[in-house]
Amino acid sequence: MRKTLNPTKTVHILLTFLLLATYGLWIGLGNRKENMVLAYSTTCPKEIANTPECLVYLQKQKEMIDKDKKNFSQNLSNEQYQQLSLLEKINYLDSQISAMERDIDALEVEMETKNVEIRILGKEIVETENNINTITQEINKLDNSIKKRISISYKYSFVTPVEILFENSNFENLLRKLKYLSETKRKDKELMEQMANQSKVLKQEETLLSEKQRSVERKRQQIEEEKTEQFKLKDQMAAQRSERASLYAESRRREQALLAQLDAARKAESSVEASIIKYIQDHPETMVNSGTVVAGSYIGQMGSTGCSTAPHLHFTIEYTSQPIGYASINPWGGYLKKGPDYWAIYGGWTYYNIHSGSFVTPLTGNAFLTQDHHRGWSGGAPYAVDMSSSDGTATYVRAVKNGTLYKGTEPICGGKYAKVVHSGGIESFYLHLK
Repeated sequence: MRKTLNPTKTVHILLTFLLLATYGLWIGLGNRKENMVLAYSTTCPKEIANTPECLVYLQKQKEMIDKDKKNFSQNLSNEQYQQLSLLEKINYLDSQISAMERDIDALEVEMETKNVEIRILGKEIVETENNINTITQEINKLDNSIKKRISISYKYSFVTPVEILFENSNFENLLRKLKYLSETKRKDKELMEQMANQSKVLKQEETLLSEKQRSVERKRQQIEEEKTEQFKLKDQMAAQRSERASLYAESRRREQALLAQLDAARKAESSVEASIIKYIQDHPETMVNSGTVVAGSYIGQMGSTGCSTAPHLHFTIEYTSQPIGYASINPWGGYLKKGPDYWAIYGGWTYYNIHSGSFVTPLTGNAFLTQDHHRGWSGGAPYAVDMSSSDGTATYVRAVKNGTLYKGTEPICGGKYAKVVHSGGIESFYLHLK
């Protein structure tokens, strides 16, 4: 039986094409800004250098970069999510392609089977034609014999028994001639019957030959139809593979463009922060020591005071009703983000990069994790984290959110700290300041 493509499967394939084409149009007409690496100003214009306006200008540049970073990160997450959806569609296309490949294989088997049948019928047709030739020759021989006998019978058909009697005075000759005439009639009858039988067989063989020839033509026509269907399936399969590769390649290209933008924003942020740090170093009066601060305000410098063996920042979040540094709130619960990228892997430890969440990162430069969850210095809950930065000893600490700043020295080891009380009943704590 000749297989045909399932109509439901065809509809599914067409719908999939429409979905993929729509997705392709969407990503093709997306925000052109995502294909550009933006340029940022990381230093103050000459006319405001060494003035308070310079710090304001740099802070605004940093805010713009932070905003772009968040947008790039969000767009990157969206693109990666779209890739998951696209991969599901690609997997569906792969299953359709596999089904088409099976249909093509089945058609090839059917065509080869029909070719074998045609070869067998070809041999049978040759045998049938040989039989027809043999029967025709036998009929021709019978026909010649019958014609000869009819000629003799015709000759004696006008001689009556009385004439034979008068012609043959010898009784023995008379009997012989009568017997010969009787035998001639019997033989003529047998020949006529043989000829009729052979003619019947000939007609049957000719009918069989015609049926086999028609069967061969039908099978050849079916093979041509199946070849046409096979070519159609192969064209559809090639189109799906091309569409699949094109869409995924476009998505990957967009992802790489977003990664490049994010990387450029991070580098620009690092340069702006370096400019801010230099300005603060040149104008120390700009450092906030107490009072109202906004997210990103510089509130100190990373150090190693108190119970510390190397410069780093001990950071916690807790409720204002708890002791400072109690570490009762997990910073990875949406406040900050850990990884999945990392600064380095050394000694089996992965130094995951730290990114902004609802809080800005508390260190300038590229902040990375040096110790994950552990208990705070006051022996509280186990959600304290340690971090450092690529800026090294030049790293500055900044407020993670708007609030009120307080500074002091913890009583156990004498480490210098900063605390920012935020709205909503929470506070952030920064320990080991220089």
